[in-house]
Amino acid sequence: MLYDAGFSENDDMLEALADMIECEAWVEREFYRGTDSQRLTGGWDSFKAFTKNHTRYFFLQSGEDDYDELTPGDVLGSVADMILTKLADEGLIKPIPGETDLIRIRVDDARQHAATAIGTPKPEHARQSNRMSPAGIPMFYGAFDAATAHAETIDPDAHAGKVLSVGTFRPVRDLVLLDLAELPVVPSVFDLDRQALIHPLRFLHAFATDISQPIARDGREHIEYVPTQIVTEYFRRLFRAADGKSLDGIIYRSAKQAGAKAFVLFCENEQCIDLDAPQEDASLLRLISVEHQ
Repeated sequence: MLYDAGFSENDDMLEALADMIECEAWVEREFYRGTDSQRLTGGWDSFKAFTKNHTRYFFLQSGEDDYDELTPGDVLGSVADMILTKLADEGLIKPIPGETDLIRIRVDDARQHAATAIGTPKPEHARQSNRMSPAGIPMFYGAFDAATAHAETIDPDAHAGKVLSVGTFRPVRDLVLLDLAELPVVPSVFDLDRQALIHPLRFLHAFATDISQPIARDGREHIEYVPTQIVTEYFRRLFRAADGKSLDGIIYRSAKQAGAKAFVLFCENEQCIDLDAPQEDASLLRLISVEHQ
């Protein structure tokens, strides 16, 4: 332990200190059980393997106590609990004002002008699995600026010769999003005031890295995206903020544009409305303008 701490120059001092220490065996704290971070990281790794290769349903029920790792249901519950308790003051639950520009690009053979054509696809048109949504369950993927939306959407080879309809939307009300793009730095072990945040932040950083990884369209994306799709569905359907509100989406680091943010909104096709359309109770996004490239 003394050598690990950097005290290695003075043998007499080391011997004197060693004589003062009772002759007891020393092991890492939580040697058998693992630290909270180790258990959470192991739980997330197991969650990915479990949901990709075993089952995608009935995973929320906890099994018998396992001191090596958490069950998939425990992982999701632990993440939610950390966000609402230890990380409640860290700004992870972020309001998005109604005047915020939200950019989404539709790639097609012809120019598109309608909110329902540029916004969230209809279920029958959602044929590909995406990072947060499986085929058949469309969501609104976008960015806060056109450059990031372009980088996230456009494949130069696959989309050569296509028309880009760049839509600028704004929320019809303030949105509530989970922000995983600007996680706080993991504090030092010597920072006694923030020491309790070490374990949850280590896990959330690992999770945020996973959901921001690009995946090639090689036929395996429908499998590789499964874990993040399940977590997204959990945050969409079950998670509630401290005030009881449900989330409208998730902000994450762009996989294609370094330092930029992208987002997914839990928005259906019919919740996207045109500039002059009457607002209904279920409406969520209004199309403000369209540019074509």
